[in-house]
Order: sequence, then C-alpha cells, then structure tokens
Amino acid sequence: MSFSADPPRVLVVGYGNSLRRDDGAGWFAAERLDDLLPSDRVRVLVRNQLTPELAETVSQVELVVMIDASCVDPPGHIVVREVEPASNTALSLLHEVNPAQLLGTAAQLYGRCARGLLFSIGGREFEMGEGLSPEVAAAVDTVVERVRSLVGAVLARKAPRQNGAAATL
Repeated sequence: MSFSADPPRVLVVGYGNSLRRDDGAGWFAAERLDDLLPSDRVRVLVRNQLTPELAETVSQVELVVMIDASCVDPPGHIVVREVEPASNTALSLLHEVNPAQLLGTAAQLYGRCARGLLFSIGGREFEMGEGLSPEVAAAVDTVVERVRSLVGAVLARKAPRQNGAAATL
C-alpha cells in the first residue's frame, strides 16, 4: 500500500437513501466509483444527505462531484450542472444542506471552496425497497463512466484549475 503526502484533489459524494429504491442512485454510483478511482488522489463518500460537516473537505479539494437522484427529471435522464456557492448561509440552523449551501459554507468558513458539479439522475421508484429501476441502473452506469473520465482529466492536469477557467465535461 502506498500513501501520498498530497491531499486528495477531488471529492466525490454520492447521496440518497438506498432503502427507497431510485433515491439510492447517488449512493450506488459512489460505491462503484470508490472501487474505480485512485484513493490517494480522490476521496469518495457515501452519505444519506449533504451536511455542513463536509465543508472543510470541500475547502481543501479542487473539484467536488455530487451525485443524487431527482424526482423532477424523467427516469434515467442525467442532468449535469455547475454549482455556484450560495452567498448567505445560515450556518447555525443547518442540519442538511443543498449543494450550493455546502459550497457556500466552505467559502464562508474556510475562505475557499472547490469547483462543484452536480450529477442528477431522474428516478421512477422512490417507495420503500431495495435496488434501482432498470432506467436508473443504466443511468448510474453512464454517470460512473462520465465521473471516472472527468476525474481522470482533472488528475492528469499538473496544476490545479484556476478560478474562471473554462469547464469541460
């Protein structure tokens, strides 16, 4: 086993409830990515929800990729969007945060935050139960490959991404 003195450059957070069928899409994607990405340069977390405690880690990495299920988008549909930090976050009242609040909390508490990307996967079945619907399972496969490719490109760059640089997926 080898260890790197450098901190991870990328954080991947898959979140949702794996006991509510398609709501676990982010959870399952992160579990797969944890096996595929280099652990010395990428930290992969599986969570039920985003919490303010993640802000410190978000302030220390170059890129944070968040993966979640969506009850708004069509089943299996993948939406990727850049997340801008929220400007006014009421820190003392938060137990659960959305992606923009997480980045805003990092900026507010630590003076910087990572570039944020949210991968949303449209779900069909959110009732109690285990396993993903076929469309969501296929979308998870696609997201895993897209995130793996994106992280590979970030890690291939020698210098960290500078603010204002063009984003590519």
